[in-house]
Amino acid sequence: MKYFILLFLIMFALTGCATDVNTAAEKTDQLAAAAAAPEKPAYKVVKYKEPVVFREIRKYHTGEIDIYKTFEYEKGTDNLISAATFDSAEEILDYLKTEYNEGSVKYSYFSKNNELIKTKNIIKDSSGNIIEITMSDSSGKQISRSEYEYNGSLKTKWSIYNSSDALLAYNTYSYDKNGNNTEIKSFSPAGALEEYFINEFDDSGNIISVKHYSSDEKLLDSSKHVFENGWIKEETFYKGEKTLQRKKIYTYNDNFSFQSCNISIAGGQTIEIIEKEFFFIEKEKTIMQ
Repeated sequence: MKYFILLFLIMFALTGCATDVNTAAEKTDQLAAAAAAPEKPAYKVVKYKEPVVFREIRKYHTGEIDIYKTFEYEKGTDNLISAATFDSAEEILDYLKTEYNEGSVKYSYFSKNNELIKTKNIIKDSSGNIIEITMSDSSGKQISRSEYEYNGSLKTKWSIYNSSDALLAYNTYSYDKNGNNTEIKSFSPAGALEEYFINEFDDSGNIISVKHYSSDEKLLDSSKHVFENGWIKEETFYKGEKTLQRKKIYTYNDNFSFQSCNISIAGGQTIEIIEKEFFFIEKEKTIMQ
């Protein structure tokens, strides 16, 4: 009996030691796993000033005015109320008016004779994401309809339908960890890849390169974009990667409320000048720290 009790005590002690060793090992594993696990990104809300266009002038290469547009907004917002297009003699060419309802906005386009040309109806979800856009003619018949899908605030799919509501094509969108749209793929109604775009961004989230490929990975065209302090300064567009097609050079006034864009083709000849005037509204966005 004495030996049995002794054996029992030894077994109990060994079992206790094993339990302690296992517990220590588990803690070590947990600490190692925690160290190896990637840190969750930290986000913060920042305020910024968003430029909103209230006047746009399009000029010929000579500097003479072709047309100009004016835009009217709800005070202190970028909610468009109306817009109008005029010729160089300040004769109205066309205009639009908007109607805001809960979760939707309707754009009505009119001719200079006040005849309705078409309408665009935009539907948004509770987060403010656009989920559907329907274009209709003056009689209300559908011209086209677009549907949008999201992951949070990031658009993941766009589908376009014709007047009979048959699917014409759809795009899918991919993003990097910073929420930059790095890839767009375009598909046929049957789901066959037709073309795709690869986008590159700088550390501030400005798009600096776009490459457009065919479904068989042939580079069709590309563009490069140069920013300075968040403002676009230069855009160059190529057929393939090296054949220059056109270039846009942007200049600004001191407070960036005015922008002039000079558009030229290969050889350097200016073909158009676009001038825009802005006001600014304060907005918020979430970014990674």
